[in-house]
Amino acid sequence: MTVNVQIIPEPSTQTVSSGQFILNNDSGINFENEFTNSAKFLKSFIEDGSNINLQENNKISFVMDSTINNPEHYKLLISPKQIEIKASSDLGAFYAVQTLRQLLPPEFENGTYSSDKVAITCVSIEDEPNFKYRGMHLDVGRHMFPVEFIKKYIDAIAMLKIQPVLRNLLLFETKLLKSYLMVKRTCSRPRRRSTTG
Repeated sequence: MTVNVQIIPEPSTQTVSSGQFILNNDSGINFENEFTNSAKFLKSFIEDGSNINLQENNKISFVMDSTINNPEHYKLLISPKQIEIKASSDLGAFYAVQTLRQLLPPEFENGTYSSDKVAITCVSIEDEPNFKYRGMHLDVGRHMFPVEFIKKYIDAIAMLKIQPVLRNLLLFETKLLKSYLMVKRTCSRPRRRSTTG
């Protein structure tokens, strides 16, 4: 099965080459301590979304690249023999994982990919955000959403690399909610009867 290279948002540079990397039960992940969160996320995403059980080898490697200055910058290099993720921080590596996630079949998202292997198009991608602040608006003040929807929403926008501003929005909404509850408690307190007159 061939996966088309369609990444959102479009990377700064991407070059498709011949061949495919076969992700299967012989594949494994190797990473440095700085990339623990991103590597574990990728491992659980692959194993939970398919019948693939990853081993301990370097077919998928997370590599520290100190020449990268922007912590959100990453390089994703896919060849027939290996997938290599280069970044200078776990945040950059996480964004590379989100790009790799889009190269996998959509069935991985809900755990319905039944095969134990998948072919990924060989491609070299290098990217970093064009804007420091990126966000999506979710109005939780006037509209009620179940917790599961909020979790899916966060996961979806993380895949599109919109994570930083959402955190600020949620902190703002939390402060707003606390202020609202404080005012409501104050206004609902029973008034003391006047002892004069």
